[in-house]
Amino acid sequence: MKTITPTLILVALLGLGAGTAQAGVHYKCGSAVRGKCPPPPVPPAPPAPPAPPAPPMAPHDGYAAPAPPAPPSPPSLTAPPAPPAPPAIELPEVPAAAHAACAGKADGTRFTYVLRKGESMTGVCERDGSKVVFQLREYQRED
Repeated sequence: MKTITPTLILVALLGLGAGTAQAGVHYKCGSAVRGKCPPPPVPPAPPAPPAPPAPPMAPHDGYAAPAPPAPPSPPSLTAPPAPPAPPAIELPEVPAAAHAACAGKADGTRFTYVLRKGESMTGVCERDGSKVVFQLREYQRED
């Protein structure tokens, strides 16, 4: 029995030491004033976590690498301008000689009348009442 008693005492002491280590700060009220104890002390603030390690630096020759150029901006998406209006074309009057040339032709005959070198009128001879007249369809002038 003597060997059991020192073993029990050793186990009890170890258990008591482990209990206080796990509980942290132990507060015991020693005042017996109507069963009220003062509030326990505020625990200290936990320590700040260590700063993360800096990322490894790439080896270089002491000069900073230039920043890459900015990408070009996309083209503007505006509507294209309207095309200009064509110039006004003034057609000359059909000469009486063109009407006279159609007088002997059948209705619907295609005919080209030359005004001068580089200028001509093409049209159709059509019946207008009792006579056949020249109806202008195309005018050409070389500049």
